[in-house]
Amino acid sequence: MDAGLVASLTQNAPHYDFGSIVQMEQVRVKYGEALILDGIDWLVRPGEKWALLGPNGSGKSTLLSLITADNPQSYANKIYLFDKKEAAGKASGT
Repeated sequence: MDAGLVASLTQNAPHYDFGSIVQMEQVRVKYGEALILDGIDWLVRPGEKWALLGPNGSGKSTLLSLITADNPQSYANKIYLFDKKEAAGKASGT
């Protein structure tokens, strides 16, 4: 491979000022008596690609709704976006 091409590609590689894109710690979601998610730890770092797979009702959409703060229970869990506790800031109006 051309050394000049490699240098130009690595020189233009994105630089990230955060260590994680999504980080969840011991996430728990419960609707009434139904426990949907329990003890979920998840870390997504820059450059990683993930796929959420599972049968209907396994919690995939619930997990994504926590990340986007579309789920009211996202405020009660430890969820960080780009190294910041985004849900807490949205809940307090900041």
